[in-house]
Amino acid sequence: MKRCRLILYMLCLVFIMMACGKEDTETKKNDMVYTSENLATAGVKGMVNSFVVWQGRIYMYTIELDDEDEIKQIPHLYSVDLSGNGLEERDLPNVEGKIENLIFLTDNENLEMFLEIQTESEQDRCFYVVDYHSREKKRLENFVQFSSEEAMVRVLKVKQGQIVVATSKRFLVWNEDGTGQTEIKSQEPYIECIARTKDGDIVSTQTDQKKMKISRLNAETWKWESVLTVKNISSVSGGESLIDGRDYDFYYRDDTGIYGYSFEEKKQIKLLDYVASNIQSSYIYSIVPVALDQMVGIAEDGNNGKEKFVLYTKVDPNEVTEKTILVYGAMRLNERVKDAVIQFNRNNPKYEIQYRDYSSYEDPQQQFAVDVATGKVPDIIDLSDVSIKQYVEKGLLENLLPYYQKDEDVHLNDMLSSVVKAMEIKGGYYYISPSFRISTLVGKKKIVNDTERCNLKRLEELAQENQEASLLICNNKEDMLNVLLAYSINDYIDWENGVCKFDGERFKDLLNFCNQGTYLDNDSEQNETEQLRMDKVLLTTASIGAEDVEIYRSVFGEEVSFVGYPGQEEGETYFSFQDVLGMSVQSENKEGVWQFLKMFMMLDYQGQIQDAGLINAGIPTREDAFEMYMKTRTATEDYTDEFGVEISPMKYDWGDGDVEISVTPLTLDEEKQFRNLVSQTHLTGYYEETVMGIVEEESSNYFYGQQSLDKTIQVIQDRVTKYVNENR
Repeated sequence: MKRCRLILYMLCLVFIMMACGKEDTETKKNDMVYTSENLATAGVKGMVNSFVVWQGRIYMYTIELDDEDEIKQIPHLYSVDLSGNGLEERDLPNVEGKIENLIFLTDNENLEMFLEIQTESEQDRCFYVVDYHSREKKRLENFVQFSSEEAMVRVLKVKQGQIVVATSKRFLVWNEDGTGQTEIKSQEPYIECIARTKDGDIVSTQTDQKKMKISRLNAETWKWESVLTVKNISSVSGGESLIDGRDYDFYYRDDTGIYGYSFEEKKQIKLLDYVASNIQSSYIYSIVPVALDQMVGIAEDGNNGKEKFVLYTKVDPNEVTEKTILVYGAMRLNERVKDAVIQFNRNNPKYEIQYRDYSSYEDPQQQFAVDVATGKVPDIIDLSDVSIKQYVEKGLLENLLPYYQKDEDVHLNDMLSSVVKAMEIKGGYYYISPSFRISTLVGKKKIVNDTERCNLKRLEELAQENQEASLLICNNKEDMLNVLLAYSINDYIDWENGVCKFDGERFKDLLNFCNQGTYLDNDSEQNETEQLRMDKVLLTTASIGAEDVEIYRSVFGEEVSFVGYPGQEEGETYFSFQDVLGMSVQSENKEGVWQFLKMFMMLDYQGQIQDAGLINAGIPTREDAFEMYMKTRTATEDYTDEFGVEISPMKYDWGDGDVEISVTPLTLDEEKQFRNLVSQTHLTGYYEETVMGIVEEESSNYFYGQQSLDKTIQVIQDRVTKYVNENR
């Protein structure tokens, strides 16, 4: 009966969601494929500050940092053709004062530069428009200085040559000769992005996480009119969401591709699909169409982090190779996984992965439930923000153990033994993860009395022994409960049998302990690091990598203990796995899914997770890759790793307020402490947002005296038990 009720409920949702799908752009996938060609711009110095494509050439303004004086900036003005050749450098315009910013302005006949200039004789900045070729200049009269609450969004040249400066609050308009400044109010509270239409008007966007509203400002009447609202849009990138018109009246982009819009036809059409074109959208800083089938953009080089110009050219639809489609679905798309998708799509001759971004829907969980009911579950499920144990009990995830057992390239025993133990669920393995961090509480070793782990009783003793100090940076009752329960909440839930244990003494003791906290936040003028050093705060939450052993010893000013979070008998440290992916049991292409999943578990992939100095850099789950990672943290001399990468000894600066730390290779003692921490961790902190929400809501009633402890526990027990049985 339980299964029948669940299926009936989800089928009902189908009818609710049928009209809530993505905008239909009436474009076949093969008609949205572009190739990418890096433009060789040898001789260009500095980082591109602004650029424009005009009459077949790319014009750019760059800023170079002086090798001897990093504060000193050297500006350059370049142009190249669309093949990256024919580099020309011109002197900057001769003006009185320092050029703080240069923005290109174009129309069909003219290329001009908008200059923001700081002079010694004027307290405020002044603004000029200078012709690129003749260098004729005109000053914008009566330029209203921006308030502290507004920033410049963009500068455009529109119909009849007017110059428009858009701030986050308003539009300032000058005649072509720089006179007659007027102000146009925005019809939205905040201007995010503007673009010039093909006929010289202005379009502006207002976005939230689910939709983008586009309005048109007539550059002759200065009246607003609504154009369209794009629903279920995927991760609009704010200032880069609109693109000037060319063959279409204007263009817009989201995290899936680029669209052209026609005023006459009153519809948009998807022109470029990032996934089908093997383009990582988050690497694109800016992109502009230069022909009906070509675009030019600035993108980050994923190999070295430097910027590059890229020419994107449309592929003949008849030449696009047909592949079997796999769908990667996520409540929130993961950038590292997207990088892996691009790599997989380029190299795999049989399969191609496409995205399904549930965060673009009004109710992501409900949409996923509809997909389950209709047999449209993604082949690859991102499990980072969901309850994995719940999904396992529902039968949504494939057991990967048989795949490990028959694969010639990856095996369970390739992984760290503690990781293998932590990943096991009911004798199976339902997800992969290439990396992790370790979640724990950390404190001074002398204060916790050499305790390796702190259970709830030991935390109570610490609080009693140090009554002048706070146990945590925030002793607010609700925050304490969240910190002390979040990782261990699955101890109270048996998804397999639908049983909960919130009515036991352990949970009762936890609520009692948290109720000894305050109703206030920590209002000290000192930051957390200073309070930890001075023993005003005893413990802090930590997500640990190897170098953090050294960092926390420096933070506390002495040796530390990683005491975990209160578990069933003693304190427990938890693996926080990254890039967690599973295979849908409904997938019709499981072999293709496994080819993608195993990629994350190969040495070729994990052996490159080693960037010292990256915040929250992952620790490889493979044992051989883990040893490579540890070598990057302990080496005292330069060496070349197994992939031919030259590695230097770890050295970077870490700081918090007045505390500054130079992070260097780990000592033998620090290395031993971290290795012990990894080997002794055997649990996973599974995500249980809904259950935590129930517990926090009901516990708040107890903390504020609105409900007794026994009543609170019974309500939590009943509500969570009901939720578990309705959703397993």
